[in-house]
Amino acid sequence: MIDQAKSIQKHVIYSIVTFNIICEIISLFIIGFNREFFIGIVSGTTTMIVNYILLGVVVDCILYGHKKILKIYAGVLIYGIRLIIFALSAYLAVKSGMKSIIAYAISVLSFALFASIMYVKEGKK
Repeated sequence: MIDQAKSIQKHVIYSIVTFNIICEIISLFIIGFNREFFIGIVSGTTTMIVNYILLGVVVDCILYGHKKILKIYAGVLIYGIRLIIFALSAYLAVKSGMKSIIAYAISVLSFALFASIMYVKEGKK
């Protein structure tokens, strides 16, 4: 079970990075190199990958941790860290401009899309 989850996690991360690189390359032809768009893509991709890995840590901690009270505290702490990471990344995108916000949204939505596809695909096996 754990190996399957790790395999899915690697596929999701690979898919997100590949898709967002393709989005950046396409944007080079449409709007040229735009610093705002690049910041949005990079911050969104990085944020989603870090938060996805932290989510896996929380699940492992809760399911396979030793003491119940430590599992709860660790889960809450890591969840709080995930929220702070989201907030800082979104703040960076907002401060960078509208193209950065659009690129950030593309990155976040691509994560949701690829994670859903991979989990549904693996669930049917």
